[in-house]
Amino acid sequence: ILGGILGGIFTATESAAAAVFYSMLVGFFIHRELAVRDLSPIFIEGSVIAAIVMFIIATASIFSWVAAIDDIPARLAGSLLNLSDNPVILLLLINLVLLIAGTFVETTAALILLVPMIMTLLPSLGIDPVHLGVIVVTNLAIGMLTPPMGICLIVSASISGGTISAISRRIIPFLVILLVDLLIITFYAPLTTWLPELLIGP
Repeated sequence: ILGGILGGIFTATESAAAAVFYSMLVGFFIHRELAVRDLSPIFIEGSVIAAIVMFIIATASIFSWVAAIDDIPARLAGSLLNLSDNPVILLLLINLVLLIAGTFVETTAALILLVPMIMTLLPSLGIDPVHLGVIVVTNLAIGMLTPPMGICLIVSASISGGTISAISRRIIPFLVILLVDLLIITFYAPLTTWLPELLIGP
């Protein structure tokens, strides 16, 4: 699966279908643990998990629509600039806003809502747009693992049969490491810009 993604054979989304096909081949012909009668409950369980994710996305989309109608991103950008014009403080505030948004808003909706706001702050921040993009993506990736609306967290609970609270406690050490990584990425730009600069120049 990773070879297919990294080799450009299929996208990360298409890799899910490839994984299903691969699992069925292994289950039917190699381990011989799957039978045709097993497919129905498997498809039902998969549909339930997909429905959970789609319900979360639908709810987040409503929230995003309300936020866009009320012009919340522009107001938020103005509020951040009123609080401070120090780039370090602004970066910390942007991280905080993105982490909070990531827990309540689906990733694509958060990108559509918040990236225009953050781009208006770019002159005040004085950082590379590529660096800022990595900061945004890292924040939202962490948000997908945090309760109450972290999609990855909810899907993990559905697959494992555990509760969201139990899984949340187990991932705390990983979240701490990710937050440390986020701070390093935020305040040490060469970590994210060296490769683009090497390939396409500064």
